[in-house]
This record gives sequence, structure tokens and C-alpha cells, in this order.
Amino acid sequence: MSEKSLKILAGTVAVLLVLYVVTALGSGSPDAAAADGGALAAALEQAGTGEPASIRIVSADDTVELRREADGWTVDGYAADTARVSDLLAALRDARIGHLASSNVENHARLGVTDSAARVLEVATDDGAPVRLLVGDAGPSYDGAYLRLPGRDEAYLVYGDIRRHVTRGVDGWRDRTIVAIDTAAVRTIELTRDAASYTLARGDDGWTLDDGAATDAAAVEDLLRELARLEASGFAGDSAAAATDGERFGTLVALGAAGDTLVALSLTDTEGADLIATVAGRATRFELPRWRADRVVPTIETLRSDEPPNDGES
Repeated sequence: MSEKSLKILAGTVAVLLVLYVVTALGSGSPDAAAADGGALAAALEQAGTGEPASIRIVSADDTVELRREADGWTVDGYAADTARVSDLLAALRDARIGHLASSNVENHARLGVTDSAARVLEVATDDGAPVRLLVGDAGPSYDGAYLRLPGRDEAYLVYGDIRRHVTRGVDGWRDRTIVAIDTAAVRTIELTRDAASYTLARGDDGWTLDDGAATDAAAVEDLLRELARLEASGFAGDSAAAATDGERFGTLVALGAAGDTLVALSLTDTEGADLIATVAGRATRFELPRWRADRVVPTIETLRSDEPPNDGES
């Protein structure tokens, strides 16, 4: 090998040695990094397993507090979407730890995992010992985020759906169910719309209007489907005085076989894009898109069929 080649080889080795030293200093000891990765994995598993009494998500802007009550989860005193709480716990339980992003505290700000910038996720576990995680910025892939344990320097890229849940505000955790009833139990539906009042009645041969007119099967099916589970697009504030603002769009009262009220729904038209929906006995004011309002409180013209009712004759 020539002297020139030896010099080039020696220079290459020197550069590689410098890169190795820089990487080692930035990432910390491999043993320490692996140990911290194991601690983070254990914390994620502990937080996602069991039935926690509470979950707190603290950021610089607000605090979301979820609590397990006797009849389900609440968020800041409102009924919470239990399915979303379960999804968060599953995301913690199923999270996968990727590579060590950095063990240098100077990089924490870049990753969003500083004590002041990160969202603090605190899960009160079954034994009462809270698990705290610092959730930072999103990673390079859609399902990745940077996480760090409080008091530790190591920040890891963690794959899962954790960040989407911890960036959700209070309204994002609230239960948006307006109505959810067993439509098989409905025998009569009383409606008002456009200053008209009319009634749908279920008989042996199907649904008819109170004047004996046949109904449009598709329109009735749409209405019943909405009653089976009607979800809001958002919330309009819970001031009882504000519930009468705007003009009445329509009302619906669904009755059972004994004449018992299964649900009483009122829709109010406002200047906004959505209508306001309220349910008797509940203070929450829901927002409902107009296209759904047309399905749950259809006009009599929409419900009326051009065909005569079935009288049982062929």
C-alpha cells in the first residue's frame, strides 16, 4: 500500500473515531440508555393496565382531569366518552419504544420534552401510585412522539397513539351522545316542524301518519337510525338561560307502548352553522349539523309517501 493510501486510511479512521466520540457523548452510555428505555416501557405498561381512578393531562395552556365515577368517567365534571378513555389506556399499554432520541438536556427543547413545554400525563394506578410521563412533539412518522420520564435525561421516540389523546381538550373528551335508545321499543313519535304538528304510529303493517297516510320507508328508517345513536358535532355552552335563544326548529317526543316518554328532543335554530339540540332532563346544549336535524325531525312532506297505506289486500 502506498504512503498516500495509508495517510487517507489513517485520516478516515480518525474521522470515524471523532464521530463515535461525539455520538457517545450525545447519547449517553448504551447501558444507561437501555436501562431507561426499560423504565419507560414499564411505566407505559403500568399506566395502561388496570383501572385507574383518575387521569390528568397538564399543559402550559390548560389541565384536563378525568375521573372514574360509579356510573362512568367524567371530565372536569362533564360526562366523558368512556371509549376514548379506554383508547388512551390501550395506547399506553400497546406503545412501542423506538430509538433513543437524545440523552442531552440541550436537545429537550427541540424534542418538546422540557418540563415546561411537554404535556404531563399522570395516571393514578390501582395501588394509588401515579405514573407520570412527559409527552413532547410528534415524531417523524404519524404515530410517533417523543417521551421522557420526569427526572431522566433520556428522551425516546415512542410509537403509538398517545400524543393524539393528550393533545385533546376538555370538549374532545366529553360524551357527545345526544340520544341513544332502543328503537324497537318506540311505538309513537310526535313531531313539530314548520308550525305543523304530526304523529308517526307503528302498527302491524308499518308506520303511518296520524291522518292515516302511508310513510316514506327510507325517511322513517333515517329517523330511527338517528334515534338509535345521535351524536353531536360539538357543544354550545351549558347556560340554561341561553337554551331559548334563537327560533324553534322542531321537536321530537318518542313514546313507548305504555305511552311512556323514551326521549324528548328540542332543536333550536341560531345564526350559527349548526343547530342547538337539548334533551329534557339534561342541561347540556349540543351542536347538531343541519343535515342531521333534517333526518331526526323531518318535515311532514318528507315523511309522507305517495303510495296509499297497506290495507292488507293484494
